[in-house]
Amino acid sequence: MLRVGEAHHRLRGWEPSDPRKIEDWFRRALETHGEVLRRLCRYGKAWRDFQWPSCKLSSLAIMACMVDILDKLNLELPNSRDDLAILHVCEHLADRLNQPIPNPVMAGNDAVALDRDWKPEERSAFVAKAKELYQRLIDALRGTDDPAQVLKHLQAALGDRVTSDVAVIRVLQHEATVKSFSKVTIAPPVVRRSTSG
Repeated sequence: MLRVGEAHHRLRGWEPSDPRKIEDWFRRALETHGEVLRRLCRYGKAWRDFQWPSCKLSSLAIMACMVDILDKLNLELPNSRDDLAILHVCEHLADRLNQPIPNPVMAGNDAVALDRDWKPEERSAFVAKAKELYQRLIDALRGTDDPAQVLKHLQAALGDRVTSDVAVIRVLQHEATVKSFSKVTIAPPVVRRSTSG
């Protein structure tokens, strides 16, 4: 039976929750970051499920970390380039997991912080595995142009939810990767006058 105002956590049991506020918070985050955010959260959950049959790293904690990282990066990620999005986010995931994770809809209430019952060794394990994930993604997405190898590395990082169909992999030239980001204006450097001789 569903209890109003509570959610069931697979390890902690029933705890305070407001599903409507969480839904509204995530909808606003999607409006800011686009559908790529939803896919990033799914990748994060797949990684978690592949690494640990059960653990205290909740789906909401993963979602909160992904949103927080994207907010801080302030990048406009191309919606069609999940490879770039996951690389950018996972580069910062270990650092984010190593910090307190407040509940995004109950901020300021440490009693409902999403990492409130993590033991130091559990946090260390999450951080270590996040670093490993980033390295595996580097190997997959920058270390080879062979689609089969890309998928092999991705499966090693995210598990068997990753397809084995090499047709889903498109190898792009470096120029296409650079052009996939929006232009940024940078101030020209100051060049001082010099004399020769």
